[in-house]
Amino acid sequence: MKIITLIAGTYITKTNLLKQLKDFLFQDVIINGYSLDELGENKIEGDLILFSSNSTLEKVKKRKISFPLEKYIVAKRTINYNNIDILFNIKYHEEVLFVNDSKDSTYEALASLKEIGIKHLKFVPYYPEKPGIIEKFKIAITPGEVDKVPPFVDKIYDIGSRLIETETLILILNRLSLLSLNTNRISNKFLNKIVELNEEKYKTLNKEKEKIESLYNLIGNLGKNYILFYKDKFQDFSLENDIIKDMSLEIAYENSKKYLNQGDILEFLKEKNELSKLLILKENKFILEKSKFQDFTYINIERDHKESETNFRGKYFLRDIIGESEKINELKDKIEKLSKTEMTILLEGETGTGKELFASAIHNSSNRKNKPFIAINFSSLNETIIESELFGYEKGAFTGASTNGKKGFFELAEGGTIFLDEIGDISLKIQSRLLRVLEEKEIVRLGGEKIIPIDIRIIGATNKDIYQMCKENKFRKDLYYRLRNGYLKIPALRERKEDIKIIIEDFLIKNSYENYNISSEAMEFLKNYVWEGNVRELLNTISYAIVLSDSNVITIETLLKNDFLKDKIKIKRKKNLQKINKKQIKKDIIYIIKEAFNEGYSVGRVKIFKKLSKNYDLSEYKVRKLIEELKEEGKIKQGKKSQGITCIN
Repeated sequence: MKIITLIAGTYITKTNLLKQLKDFLFQDVIINGYSLDELGENKIEGDLILFSSNSTLEKVKKRKISFPLEKYIVAKRTINYNNIDILFNIKYHEEVLFVNDSKDSTYEALASLKEIGIKHLKFVPYYPEKPGIIEKFKIAITPGEVDKVPPFVDKIYDIGSRLIETETLILILNRLSLLSLNTNRISNKFLNKIVELNEEKYKTLNKEKEKIESLYNLIGNLGKNYILFYKDKFQDFSLENDIIKDMSLEIAYENSKKYLNQGDILEFLKEKNELSKLLILKENKFILEKSKFQDFTYINIERDHKESETNFRGKYFLRDIIGESEKINELKDKIEKLSKTEMTILLEGETGTGKELFASAIHNSSNRKNKPFIAINFSSLNETIIESELFGYEKGAFTGASTNGKKGFFELAEGGTIFLDEIGDISLKIQSRLLRVLEEKEIVRLGGEKIIPIDIRIIGATNKDIYQMCKENKFRKDLYYRLRNGYLKIPALRERKEDIKIIIEDFLIKNSYENYNISSEAMEFLKNYVWEGNVRELLNTISYAIVLSDSNVITIETLLKNDFLKDKIKIKRKKNLQKINKKQIKKDIIYIIKEAFNEGYSVGRVKIFKKLSKNYDLSEYKVRKLIEELKEEGKIKQGKKSQGITCIN
């Protein structure tokens, strides 16, 4: 096999470029990688020497490390387009540091950003050897070189290490003769990856254009006579046709006016300053909240409404419940049917089974889907906080209470669904108040007297045996049966092992890890492992394995780099040993003694222990105990020191 030797400026760059190369070339070449710190003083060897940048090449030359001049390439690199989105969260015209590992790489990266249309920021280049920089910069952007960012910077946007450009990747294939007809499989796979890379670049190039066009379409469709709302103040004004045509906008802000020309509109909608809660309204309909420009939300609101409660939304839908097992399909079917009713629902499931996922899916499949979905986890709240958060309070209800009072979650969830997670953790006092809510559909705020009717659906969830708690008088039976009006049991992952592969594949796709594969042996291991933490533990294990993996193939060895997983397996083995047939181990001890006798050597307890350890995870004490039992049974005896242990016929 051909050998590529990668030389990178830093360890981080080396790691990221190795992953890219291994993904493209997979098992068809051997790829070795070294950062400048890891590089020795000996000759660099390989069928192709790939330098990450010109500055890296120059540093190797300065150190007088030899390498075959006819076999090297300096990689042309470009921005990782997958991570560019985060730059659109930065305020327009903001001055930011752009940090990289050398002068050349810094300016190359800035040129790439300019090429793809990132022009809304004022970049100030920075690299380690650059002379003193003024400590006024609060934001830094870096392509993976986080450790090079000056300490005075408050916020870092890491867009990931620059990738090797398509041109260089094709040159690598050509130099290694991997574009020949004999290696059509490799080139096809590789060219598919090139198409993907260029698609990402194309998407990024058009992203800014699309956003501006969306804005223009929005403003162009506004028409006349709008009301702009900021905090509690309203002011009427008109947008004349010629103003719309020129893409300019006049806004009202606390009884004063600010004029925005075409170039300022996008900045106005994106910047997060004192105007970030400005709303544009038409006929009492919410048209646009400028702080959410990237994700337009259209909802009906009352003209005199003072609070925006649009953040309470269910994140998950029925399609987000991953699995094709019989149990999960039965559960999906029940959810579809129950969601169309107004029944209170109790979800029971172990930790990590995804109870909020199921609750959100019920809400989003119901007629309440356009109303709030509010999730409360009782395990993290004490009794006083639970009461004030659920029921709200009037001014002066307790020390530290807001002078204006506060709505509770039951009121905020009006028309929608409230999800009460870990409901088995609430006190009997809260249980009594909750029962009244379920029976009467009304609440009274803390410190208040007014009865407030509410229209909500309640979904409870627990990982405890509430029926048993009722027997022990720790949970009210009447509340339990009210909650259990509709009931769903979420299966543990061990009860639907056939879904494990599908869950992992879905996770890899959703988190942009499509290039990673799980070896067949590792997949069998994952299917047969007992996931006490269920889906959450499974996905955490996969995430950890990806971080620790040296290639894009997750093997059993990769999984066992997780010490927690390894320790759990050891504990399980010890428990399993208790179930091992003691008679079989004793038979093996007798076989070892007889084999030694027949071959003319003696064995003692230590040798027997070492031989048994190859097949059993036994302690020396356990072996000694078994040997003593065999002696008592008259099957073996201790000979003289030179004879060791022998069998009795």
